[in-house]
Amino acid sequence: MIMILQIILVTLLTTASSAVCTIAGFGTTTISLPILLFFFPIHQAILFIAVIHWFENIWRMILFRQGINWMLILQFGIPAMIASALGARASIKMPEEILIRMLGIFLLSYAVFIILKPKATLRKRTRNNIIGGSFSGFFAGIIGLGGAIRGAFLNAYNLEKISYIFSTNAISFLIDSSRLPVYWSNGTSLNTMFTWTAILFIPFSLTGTILAKRLVIRIPQRRFRILVTIFLGLAGIKFLLFS
Repeated sequence: MIMILQIILVTLLTTASSAVCTIAGFGTTTISLPILLFFFPIHQAILFIAVIHWFENIWRMILFRQGINWMLILQFGIPAMIASALGARASIKMPEEILIRMLGIFLLSYAVFIILKPKATLRKRTRNNIIGGSFSGFFAGIIGLGGAIRGAFLNAYNLEKISYIFSTNAISFLIDSSRLPVYWSNGTSLNTMFTWTAILFIPFSLTGTILAKRLVIRIPQRRFRILVTIFLGLAGIKFLLFS
């Protein structure tokens, strides 16, 4: 009975976070991980979130496929895949608290800057894509929190909202495809509860993504960037105060 209640609770949690995080382009781990850590070991929780995140990316790429930008995805995604695999291998040895606080400072500083200078943009150069991909991939591999950095870099480009959502999820798909085999090869696996929850989550995540797409269509482009910036700032505050 307790296991059934846990399955229902985790399924509802991940479905709700899927809908919210479709708009932000990141945040599934930010929302879900702290709650899951009350019940499960960190490495198993990170693996579970990576699995459901992989399926979320697929739904979002299908529903927002009009925003394809292959050059950006490849230049950002390939370095992210490499860095993610390296981060996943180093995840056992690195001090997580220090990394999380560094991430919080970066996100909060970025959010304040964009709010003060809302027209500021980052030029879409190969160098910037490689740097952004490497940082986001490494943090995704080591602590499962690379989406916020990826969101900050892509938001700085001021992409059209459909392109932003597709790009961040396509890159995330590459990152998750890179780090999942490393987790499994290191001996991390899902217990029975997590396995059943992952199976149930697949159709629920599609529902959450469809609802989010209907909401995204209604958000004006000029407000979309500010909305993403607010999400990034809140994530930064959370990492600083509650890591």
